[in-house]
Amino acid sequence: MTDAEAISHYEVLDTAPEISFDDIAALAAQVCETPTALVSLLDGNRQWFKARIGFEPCETDIDSSVCQHVVAARSLIVIPDLTNDERTVSNPLVLADDGIRFYAGAPLATRFGVVGALCVIDTSPRPAGLTVDQQAALLRLARQVVALLEMRRDTLDLQAALEARDASRKAQAISERRWQDLYQKMDTGFIYARVIRNADGKIFDWRYEEVNDAWGNLVGINPAGARGRTIRELIPDIEDEWVLALAQVVETHEPYHFTSQVGAFERWYDGTAQSLGDDDFTVIFHEVTARIKGIRRSEALVALGDVLRDRIDDDAMIVEATRFIGEAVWLLELASGS
Repeated sequence: MTDAEAISHYEVLDTAPEISFDDIAALAAQVCETPTALVSLLDGNRQWFKARIGFEPCETDIDSSVCQHVVAARSLIVIPDLTNDERTVSNPLVLADDGIRFYAGAPLATRFGVVGALCVIDTSPRPAGLTVDQQAALLRLARQVVALLEMRRDTLDLQAALEARDASRKAQAISERRWQDLYQKMDTGFIYARVIRNADGKIFDWRYEEVNDAWGNLVGINPAGARGRTIRELIPDIEDEWVLALAQVVETHEPYHFTSQVGAFERWYDGTAQSLGDDDFTVIFHEVTARIKGIRRSEALVALGDVLRDRIDDDAMIVEATRFIGEAVWLLELASGS
């Protein structure tokens, strides 16, 4: 990055006067016993004055800038007589009526580069230049200008971070609302959960963070009473498979497909658990109790047919047929909900 680009990081050009910069310029003029002091900032095409004492214009073109030599040298420059220095003898400010004759400038060295100079000017030559103490004071005051610029930059960074955070929160809130609308409209049950670990880091339970209305209909529990509670709290008789097998996806990072019964509900469910990263996971499921009972009923009838074909003894056939028919009827009643 060139020094000309460095000033853009501070967003200070063409801003209103600030007393902190004005005070530093006034102190520089007082300490160095000059009628003029400037906080000069260069952007490549011009020099603009953030603070000025005894100088009317708020900016000049780059050809009129003596401070550009300070930026190039990156060090303090003292020119006792500007008309006798090849760098400044043709400077428009020197050639003008009542032109400037003496100049001393200290660089404004920021984290991004030298952005300008704190300078003092006189309309009369000063063969002795500045004393050692005056030079030291000018350098110290220049560092204070830089401190103000860096403080400004830090404030800009903080504001940008806060704005980005607010924008991120707004976007996240919109995303969450859309996400909630989506899963609430689902016909299948939806669970967003977070695992709970013991002191050894082993998973032993998980907590419902979000559930949809379909979940409540499928398990017979009010969704409003589920959020924030663990599955063991909500369903004390729940099988370990439902607690551990589903939650294990946060360790494996592999989807877990299941067709299992919740004994406490006497219902069968089919679904998939999937990791969201960290200790969070989701479960999407639907009830398949009727299908499972139907399959079992069909299996019972097939088994009955096999027995009837294989049995030769009439009494034994009657006993076996009675048993299988009874099981089939019981399963039929369960499937029909009676």
